[in-house]
Amino acid sequence: MKRRKLDDGHSVLNSFRCIVKSLRQADRASVREHGLGAAQLYVLHELRRESPLSISELAERTATDQSTVSVVVAKLIEKEFVARERSETDARRLDLTLTAKGLRAVKSLPPPIQHSLVEAVGRLPGARAAAVAEGLREIVRILGIEDEYPPMLLAEEEKPKRKSRP
Repeated sequence: MKRRKLDDGHSVLNSFRCIVKSLRQADRASVREHGLGAAQLYVLHELRRESPLSISELAERTATDQSTVSVVVAKLIEKEFVARERSETDARRLDLTLTAKGLRAVKSLPPPIQHSLVEAVGRLPGARAAAVAEGLREIVRILGIEDEYPPMLLAEEEKPKRKSRP
C-alpha cells in the first residue's frame, strides 16, 4: 500500500508531534534521572551561563514570562539548588545564583532540550531560520494564540489557590 504524500499542514503537524514528543521524553528522563523537570534544568543551565540574574533577566534569557520563571525558581530554592539574595548594589533587586549544590548538579546534568532546539534553528542558514521563525509566528497569529511572554516549556503551571470557605 502506497503512503500518501503529506501536505504542508500535515507535515508541520507531524514535525510538532516529533518536537513535543522529544520535549516530553526529555522532561520525563530528567525527572526520573535527576529529580528535576526540563524547565528547572533549563533555569539551572542559564544560571550557570551567567549569574547573578534577577527574575526578569532570567525570564528574558529563557524567553518566557516572569511568573513562570518565579514558580520554577521557587522550586529550585526549595530544593537548595538556587539562592536568592538582596543585591549589594541595588537594594530593590533580588539576585539569583547557583548554590554549591546547584553548581555540582548542573555540572553533571545533560544540556537542556530547550538549548538543543534553539541551537538546531541556529544551524539553519540565516534566511531559512528567519523563514521558519516568521512562519511559526504567522501560524500562532492565525490561530489567535499569540502571547508576548508564553510560559516556559514543560514548566508546571502554577495552580490557582483555592479560596477557603468561612
